[in-house]
Amino acid sequence: MKNKSFFILVFMSLVAVSAVFAEIGTVSVHLSNAGFEIPALGEGQWFKHVYGWESAFSDYLNDRCPEVRNPATSAVPQSAEGKNYGWLNGIQLFQIPDVIKAGRVYKLSADIAKYGSLSGVYRILIGIYDPNRKYETSPIAISEATHLTNPLTSSWQRVTLEFDSSQYPQWVGYQLLVYIWANQCAVDNLCLTKTVEIQDVVYLTIEGPQGSEGNLDPAPGVYAFERGDEIKLTARRIENSGSVTVFDSWQGELEFPYQPETTVVMDENKTITAMYAPADSQPWDVKADTWVGRDALGRELPGYAECGPIRPDRKFISAYAFWLGTSPGMFHEPYDVTKILANPSKPWGPQYTFHFWGEPELGYYKSVDDYVMRKNILMLDAAGVDAMAFECTNAKTYPQSNMIMCEVMEELQNSGSRVPKMCFWSNPSYQVEQAVYLYFYSRGLYSDLWFYLDGKPLILPVGDWSGLNATLKNYFTFRQCWSQYDGQDRWQSNDYSPQDYAWHLNQFKPEETSVGAGRHATTNIGRSYHNGSQPPINEYHLTGTEHLGLFFEEQWNRALNIDANFIFLSTWNEWGSFRYIWPEPVWPGLDYFLGKHMVEGQTFFGDDYNQEYSRDIEPMKGGHTDNYYYQMVANIRRYKGVRPPETPGVPMNILIDGDFEQWKNVKPEYRDYKRDNLHRNEFGWGDFTRYINTTGRNDFVLSKVSFDAENIYFYVQTLHPISNYSDPNWMLLFIDSDQNSQTGWEGFDYLINAEVIDNSRTTIKTFADGQVWQDIDAEIAYALTGNEMEIKIPRQIFGQNNEIVAFDFHWADNIQKHFDIIEFSINGDSAPDRRLNYRFDSSLRDLACQMLVQSDNNIRMDIDGNCLIDIFDMELFGEQWLENYSFYDFAEFARDWNKDLTPDRITSIIYAQDDFETGQLNPAVWTSSGNAVWSITTDESQSGQYSCKSGVIENNQISILDLSVIVEKESVLNFNYRISSELNKDWLRFYINSSEKGAWSGQNPWMRKKYYLAPGQYTLRWTYIKSSTGKANSDCAWIDNISVSAFK
Repeated sequence: MKNKSFFILVFMSLVAVSAVFAEIGTVSVHLSNAGFEIPALGEGQWFKHVYGWESAFSDYLNDRCPEVRNPATSAVPQSAEGKNYGWLNGIQLFQIPDVIKAGRVYKLSADIAKYGSLSGVYRILIGIYDPNRKYETSPIAISEATHLTNPLTSSWQRVTLEFDSSQYPQWVGYQLLVYIWANQCAVDNLCLTKTVEIQDVVYLTIEGPQGSEGNLDPAPGVYAFERGDEIKLTARRIENSGSVTVFDSWQGELEFPYQPETTVVMDENKTITAMYAPADSQPWDVKADTWVGRDALGRELPGYAECGPIRPDRKFISAYAFWLGTSPGMFHEPYDVTKILANPSKPWGPQYTFHFWGEPELGYYKSVDDYVMRKNILMLDAAGVDAMAFECTNAKTYPQSNMIMCEVMEELQNSGSRVPKMCFWSNPSYQVEQAVYLYFYSRGLYSDLWFYLDGKPLILPVGDWSGLNATLKNYFTFRQCWSQYDGQDRWQSNDYSPQDYAWHLNQFKPEETSVGAGRHATTNIGRSYHNGSQPPINEYHLTGTEHLGLFFEEQWNRALNIDANFIFLSTWNEWGSFRYIWPEPVWPGLDYFLGKHMVEGQTFFGDDYNQEYSRDIEPMKGGHTDNYYYQMVANIRRYKGVRPPETPGVPMNILIDGDFEQWKNVKPEYRDYKRDNLHRNEFGWGDFTRYINTTGRNDFVLSKVSFDAENIYFYVQTLHPISNYSDPNWMLLFIDSDQNSQTGWEGFDYLINAEVIDNSRTTIKTFADGQVWQDIDAEIAYALTGNEMEIKIPRQIFGQNNEIVAFDFHWADNIQKHFDIIEFSINGDSAPDRRLNYRFDSSLRDLACQMLVQSDNNIRMDIDGNCLIDIFDMELFGEQWLENYSFYDFAEFARDWNKDLTPDRITSIIYAQDDFETGQLNPAVWTSSGNAVWSITTDESQSGQYSCKSGVIENNQISILDLSVIVEKESVLNFNYRISSELNKDWLRFYINSSEKGAWSGQNPWMRKKYYLAPGQYTLRWTYIKSSTGKANSDCAWIDNISVSAFK
């Protein structure tokens, strides 16, 4: 049997496993036990399962608060034993990972009582899991007990069921199943046993540190099992008196000692000990914003040069859905619209059933899959997402799922990782706000994960919150959030193009806007919609451009132009919707689908439909893969800014001797997330598939690079000791020697460790003929001790003979096949993640200086050739210099190691500058023309008292302002602008030498633009131009703080 650790979490009940002891001398062994004993709410952890149980409807829970679990409440019974118990309100169907055997007696017992104000009724049975009736919610019963007519009381009663498999030979070999249906029933002390021949009984002893009760499954103790049983072990972090310890390893005989969830085969008596270590006290910053990479379309991620420095006041929030496979209505095979359309012989699912628009990269998962959650959390963090909005707009809080999510986030955070914060996106009925306050916020659960705005936890109700009680009103910061919202404190979740924005105190200062990858087939706006129209679709209802992100990029361009404090993404992982047949009362007035009026009996979907008419960013299997994810990453970088690239230290000769002491002085560290290679063993959608992935082996933590005149040296460290070099696909090092994605395999030109010779020699291969890794006649030296390894590669092998050493690199371990870059995402471990790479560039070295930026734009520098102070570690005083220059601009002057960095070479050159504070336009550089001239005004300014305003014009007229400038060096142009006009009709347009560079209309606050200018003569032109009809808002434009400048 495969004893999976489960909990029946029924609404907010914490369920743990109490110690199970088999009576020595008997032949009855336990399959599972649930005593519900766990540390008090807020002190312990929320667990996913009850030991030994697997729930198909594991999140079908009623939105009620644990407040009513107080035993002092008359409607709630005292616990039958201990202080905690579970609560059921709906169907719980459990597959017990044990196959029915001949000659066994199976026994199920439970305490049950009335819970709440309604009459409690129940039906409990033991049955079998028939794969031929996989999706039937009424199971085959062998033994059952019911209480369907007379109401229960608050007094506990013991229910016991049993059956002798010898009386049911037809079910031998089938998987055991337990079915519970209840309406407001309290449950305690669930126990399932089977009889075993005494000679087949073996004992498992579980040991753990103090405080591990409730954090180890099975809990510390001695357990009797049948010989051959495969037992699931689970270890979770321990909180004890304010300190946190995390799982480190298992000691004992098992295959995967470093996995917190693993199995042990009971072929004999065994003792397993859980070892723990203190949680990381320091943040483990992987600096994902410095990683380089490209998507499947070859689009390079922007870096510091394109994005500039980090803007700490810009935040990105992504919705996160928990509704996949979490209710009885979702217990069916996964219907996939994209596959159905591609194969007409495959029928639709029944009316009102959920249909996936496509297959997720990680399969048709359920929203209780912590493996998927961990992958998604790290992807969102690497992208720069600041918070997840737990999507509860359907009036369900999905407590089991969001508690599992929070627990995974805490585990990662205890490993030092940064994780996004969380808030709730609620429905208009108030019950979500009340529920999450009572079961979550009022108890301080996971308070270090809460996202705050204005000093309070943020909550995003769809509707008005004025009817909430005073306690909730005062506790949260509220922002309404729904599609097409705008105005004061009304955030939008998914707007049409061009998006509007929400504001808080000043209507001209945007607080929030949204971006989305697409909309709906009912609005005929898909992923390919752009420039105001939806391209034609083919017989599969695809455009052929659904992989390009046309609508998404259009939305991002508008959002970057608005430049609000927050950008909201409405769907990361919605993945589908329900099938309806027109006409449908649920959707009154909804008559169009795919741009055409529907006919009676036609199938339609109100939200996601297929790959074109969907909006998720989480990568899909096949199709556009992870294009939308990297498109999101690129634009978050442009919105929030990034840190400068990692800067190498001095060249250093490294001895390949397994000592590693020299590496302590080598910088920088290229880091990877810890504990990101955990295994998976989860049922997918409707229990249709069990997803198992045990490829996680060596967990990369950090790597380093050094070099000298002859060699390049690599160092890598893993979380636990590195496995044996004879393992397949072991510690692979991919190198992009020319930093060119068009050469090699996915840009990689060389591969180390594809074939390892022995414990000190390995091989290097080059990508040849566009299809194979070909041997190079060279032996590569390496050394390995514990969790550290170092490698030496002669520079001449991959052409790094120049003074500058520059390449990208990527580690991977235990990928399952070559020539599929998605392997970096789904199997083994990869550093950095997915398509991303670390970049080494020695030309950024020797920026040995410290500078002081003064308000007059002059830079004083102290040069110390003996110390290596990276320019990216310099301390800046003042902000005006950053208005015109970036660190990257300055670094361009230091790329040559021998460049003169004297102060007079770095003083800025001003070619043009005007903040209009003189109160007049200088006619020597400015000219204005058109139907009305621009003039200086005091009615608006970005800073100071004055700005320049367009002339008063009528329809079909224009007001023009020109600035002539000659630049002798590469320069940067900066200016602020504001527009108040009729949207999409009256425009502020900007030109450089007659080439339009920007156009803005509508009601926008002050915004900043930046352009780079090569040496030459320029006419910079701002025009305000009106259409033939209409007038709105102030009907004008302003500019301020113009500067054109360069370094000497």
